Amino acid sequence: MGLFGQQPNGTSGGQIPSDPSTLNMLGGRDPWDLNFPLFSWSPVDHYTLRNSFEALAIFGELGAAKSTGSAALALTRYMSIGMGGLVCCVKPGDRELVEQYARLTGRSDSLIVVSPKNHWRCNLMRYLQRKPGIRGSRVESLVSLLMTIVESTERSERGKTQGGDIFWPRAVRQLLRNGIEVGIAAYGEVSMRQLHDILSSAPRNPAEVHNPEWQKGSACYQAIEAAEEKASGRSEREQRDYEQAATYLLREWPGLPPETGGSVYATYNAMADVLRRGTMADLFDGETNFIPELTFEGAIIVLDLPTKIYGQSGVNVQAAFTYLWQMACEQRDVKANPRPVFWFVDEAQELFSDYWPVFLATARSARVASVLISQNKPNYLAAMGGEAGRHRVDAFLGNIGTKVFHSNGDVETNRWASETINDAVQTRMNFHSNRDGQGHGSGGGGESVGRKVLPSEFTQLKKGGEQNGFITETIVYQTGASFAANENEPFLRARFKQIIPGVTVKR
Repeated sequence: MGLFGQQPNGTSGGQIPSDPSTLNMLGGRDPWDLNFPLFSWSPVDHYTLRNSFEALAIFGELGAAKSTGSAALALTRYMSIGMGGLVCCVKPGDRELVEQYARLTGRSDSLIVVSPKNHWRCNLMRYLQRKPGIRGSRVESLVSLLMTIVESTERSERGKTQGGDIFWPRAVRQLLRNGIEVGIAAYGEVSMRQLHDILSSAPRNPAEVHNPEWQKGSACYQAIEAAEEKASGRSEREQRDYEQAATYLLREWPGLPPETGGSVYATYNAMADVLRRGTMADLFDGETNFIPELTFEGAIIVLDLPTKIYGQSGVNVQAAFTYLWQMACEQRDVKANPRPVFWFVDEAQELFSDYWPVFLATARSARVASVLISQNKPNYLAAMGGEAGRHRVDAFLGNIGTKVFHSNGDVETNRWASETINDAVQTRMNFHSNRDGQGHGSGGGGESVGRKVLPSEFTQLKKGGEQNGFITETIVYQTGASFAANENEPFLRARFKQIIPGVTVKR
C-alpha cells in the first residue's frame, strides 16, 4: 500500500522522493547512463535520465507547491549530477530560488546570472555570425532569431492572424533577409544598428531611388555601394544572393503600396526597438563574454530578466536567447560531449514559442531535460491566441513524455488530464428487488465506460505547506510507462516533500 493508501479505483500511491541532502545520487553509477535513476516515484518505479530527455510538464494552481515540490526535485537532481542548463525567469524571486538550489547542491560556482547589474553579456547577432560549425545558412539563422522576437511581440494578436494573413510574417522575413544580405555583403558582418540603418533608410517609393539627395543621406544606398566595391571577394552564389537582395531593396520594396510597406516596417521596427535601446541593448548588442555552449561544459545560465519587471523586453530577449540555446543544443556533437543539459521555465506560458514543439520533438537526441511549469492548459492556449492556437498547444503537450498534475481547480485542465490518462472499462453490478408479496426480485449487471482518474480527483490533492506537513500530492502520467506500483498502468499517484531551503532542508 502506497502513501495514499489503497485508492477507490484500485491504484496505490508512490513514495516521497528523498531530498538532496539525504540522497546518494551517484552510488558508483555513471550519471550519463540513460538508465541512471534520478529519483523514484515509488519503491519500484524510477524517473531515469532517459525519461528526463522526453520532457517534464508540471501543472497546478497557485499554491499547489509546483515550484518547491516536483519541479524543485527535478531541478536539484539535475544540478546534483553536474548538468549545465538554461533557466528563464518570469517572476521576481525566480533567480533567488535557483541560487538557493545551487547552494544546496554545491553548484553555486556554475551559475551565470544574466542581469543589468552583472557583467555577463552576449551579442546575439555577432554570436550567430561567428559561431563555428553552424549548419545551414547564417542569414536564415539570423532571420529566424529576429522573427522569434517578432513572434513574441505579437503573441497577443495570434487569434487575429490566420489564413491569408500569413502574408505579414512572410513579408517581414523577406525584409529582414534582404537587409541582412546587403549588410553582410557591405561590412562582412552586420550589427543590429547597421541593419536598422539600412532598413530605416531604404527607399519608400521608386522616385527616391534616383534622387541624389536620398542617395547621399541613405545608409541603405551607401551599404549597397560598399557591397558593389567588394564583389570580387564573393563566390558566385554569394554574389547572386547579394544582387537579389539589392534588387529587392531598390525595386520591389519601394514598389509596395504605402500601406503595405508601412505595416511590414512597423512590425519589424517593434522588434528592432527592443535590441536597440536601454538595458537590452547593453546586454545583447555589445560585447560578448558568455555563449550558450557554456552549458555543455556545466554552466547554468540564469536569465534574470523577469517579465513581471522588464515586461515585453524581458519576454523578447529571453525568447531570442532561448532559441539560440535550443539551436546550439540541436547542433552539438553529443558523442564528443555527452553531458546532459536542462531547460527550466516556471510560468512557461509567458515565453511560449512556435519553436517549442519542434525543439521538444528532437530534445531527446540532443540530451536536453526540459522542465516546463504552468498553472493550467488554458494559460498556454491564451499565449497562442486562444482556439486559433489550440493545434500548436496540442502539438507542444503531445511532445512531452511526463506530466505531473498537482491540485488544480481548472475544469479544462482536469478534464484534459483525465482524458490523457484515458478511459477504462469498469464493470458495475446492480441489484434491486421488486417485492410482489411473493419474495420475487430482479437484478442485473453491465459494463460502462468510465475514467481511470476522474476530473474531480485533481481538485482533492493536497497542496503542501505546513498544514500538510510540507507534502504535496500529485498524479503522474508518463507516455508508454508501466508503473509497477500501480498494476503496470501508465499513471501513478505520488507525493513530494517540498524542498524549501531553510524550512524543509538546510541551506
